Amino acid sequence: MATNVDLRKCRFVVLLAISALVFSSCGDSDSGPPYEVVTEVISHETTQEIAVFSPDAEGTWPVVFTFHGSTNTWEDMEETSSRIAQQGMVVISPTYRTEPPAVLADSEQDAECAYRFGRTIAADYGGDIERPITIVGHSLGATVAIEHGLQEAAFGPGGTYDTCFTGAPRPDVIVGITGCYYRNGFNLQRYENLDATLAFIGATDDENCDITESERANRVLEDAGYDAGLFVVSANHFTPIFHDMIDEQWVVVPDAPAGEQTVQIIVDAITEADA
Repeated sequence: MATNVDLRKCRFVVLLAISALVFSSCGDSDSGPPYEVVTEVISHETTQEIAVFSPDAEGTWPVVFTFHGSTNTWEDMEETSSRIAQQGMVVISPTYRTEPPAVLADSEQDAECAYRFGRTIAADYGGDIERPITIVGHSLGATVAIEHGLQEAAFGPGGTYDTCFTGAPRPDVIVGITGCYYRNGFNLQRYENLDATLAFIGATDDENCDITESERANRVLEDAGYDAGLFVVSANHFTPIFHDMIDEQWVVVPDAPAGEQTVQIIVDAITEADA
């Protein structure tokens, strides 16, 4: 299918308290992080806009997908995606339809087609899909990450989903940030990717998706045999992705400690999977 490029497993169960960030490189490069980051916005005829964040350095890097929450775009994950890329990752951040008149099938198509397309172009930015693949999602995106990350029979090689490309292997690491997992519920019978490492990040002051959502999701999937871990940050729903509502305005908060902690959790999970 032609492309249309627009230039433009160890378990971790902890209560997180981080006063400083010390990152280690995940890339194969002579220099170390933090790297300068190059951003490009691309698309395919079966996707919405996709932003790609890559280190401005020679090397090969693990690949990470970041999915935004409802009624948003890739720009809401821009700060988080850039911070992850600074540590030696190629980060692919799709927009997927969530606002009416979009329906669940539209969101599903956008998310899965972006994942498959992203895998095909990752090498163009230094990404190595033979290394662990990670999906990170915030809020609604956390549910997207679980649903698309664990359903091999539907989306994996030989799967039934055939809207775009061919089925692709499911991710090795899945990170859900302040998700509302039980508004739609889990159907464990659909989940086959038992090799995935799962990390759930819950926020103590989350008024949108109560921390019990993350606690229960972690417990249910851990009981189902997954290598799952719960991380708790002192934050509201938005600060783990460097955003907040201030004076009724949606703003970036680049110095949010919860955002820095979240990035560290993500990088640590990838580093461990890549060891």
